[in-house]
Amino acid sequence: MKTFYIARTVLLSASVCAALAGAGSGGASILLPDLADVIRQNDARHLARQDANMEPTLEQMLEPFNFTGAETVPYFVSQNAMSEQLEGRGLVKTGRYFAGNQQIDIWYSAAEDRSVVCVVEADGGQYTQAMYVMPSRIKRADLIPLP
Repeated sequence: MKTFYIARTVLLSASVCAALAGAGSGGASILLPDLADVIRQNDARHLARQDANMEPTLEQMLEPFNFTGAETVPYFVSQNAMSEQLEGRGLVKTGRYFAGNQQIDIWYSAAEDRSVVCVVEADGGQYTQAMYVMPSRIKRADLIPLP
């Protein structure tokens, strides 16, 4: 039975080749792509997929959230956006503390074993915020007022 399928496949392949060869002057031809073009296209597809899958580092993602002198409404919009992005990366808010006139929010990523510390200082309706990425989990005892 297996021999029958092999023979049929060989005969079909031979008949296709014969038909193409017999077409000769009829304009039938087999176009074989240039190997260099195939490699370039494959590399381009691979790089495009790699770029699409690249996400910014945690530090790069936090850069826009370091600011000075933001007013109340932009500050709260920024806080919501920051919370969504941190949650999207798998960080969990582990606490909110107050030290002097600073509000300190802490986020933790178990997958990366890193914490993000967000320090906000309000002065007459103007908000200054600084983001820090720190190794391991931050505990309340680790907190001191930050500059």
